[in-house]
Amino acid sequence: MKKKKLGISLYPEKVNEKELIVYINDAAKAKFEYGFINFLYMKNNKEGLGKLEKYKRILLHAKNKGIKVFGDVNPEFYEDFGLQLKEFDFFNEMGLYGLRFDEGAAPQVIKELTTKEMHIQINGSNFIDLKTYKDKNVDLAILNACHNFYPLKFTGLNKQKFIEYSNYYNTQKIDVSGFISIDNDGSRIGSWDVNDGMPRIEEHRDMNIFNVLEDCHKYNGINILIISKHRLSVE
Repeated sequence: MKKKKLGISLYPEKVNEKELIVYINDAAKAKFEYGFINFLYMKNNKEGLGKLEKYKRILLHAKNKGIKVFGDVNPEFYEDFGLQLKEFDFFNEMGLYGLRFDEGAAPQVIKELTTKEMHIQINGSNFIDLKTYKDKNVDLAILNACHNFYPLKFTGLNKQKFIEYSNYYNTQKIDVSGFISIDNDGSRIGSWDVNDGMPRIEEHRDMNIFNVLEDCHKYNGINILIISKHRLSVE
């Protein structure tokens, strides 16, 4: 069984820069390899541009520490910032390793981005017919299928569906990522202002993180586990 790789979630809009730098340093020392950051609520205004500069400093620091961060984007972000879907330089200069298309993207767009060595995450919690990607000669090896997280109770995937989707992508030689939740004691910071955890599997919502990790290690279909909330202790 392949060893699982680990990642962290970064929330610059909710956590001060100094604390995030320390968090990234600790994660790098602990051999975490991946990161997640959310661009979905970024706006092209004075406040948003200020936030964007903070994001850039955080992302470039993570890149310098060897952490590969995927940014979650959607068509609204592209439109608001006047970007083309095939945009590469903007995200590359930000320090991103790859993009997660929350609402999907056309195979031709993905092909052009992967040709430029921008790694792409597709939504692993949906079934995507990969034949359309193969027909456009997309290099599947540069893709990653990332499951959603589900902040609200009773909305997460059931385990059978999670295994089915993960195995489907894994058999196509695509790495599969998934979010795992940590204890809901109210002190953790996530993308949503709720404290119901942020797992991908509903059964994991109220489980201790060590039990979740033990359960995840049973499945060959998932390769990368992302801690969905901020403030995981070094210990």
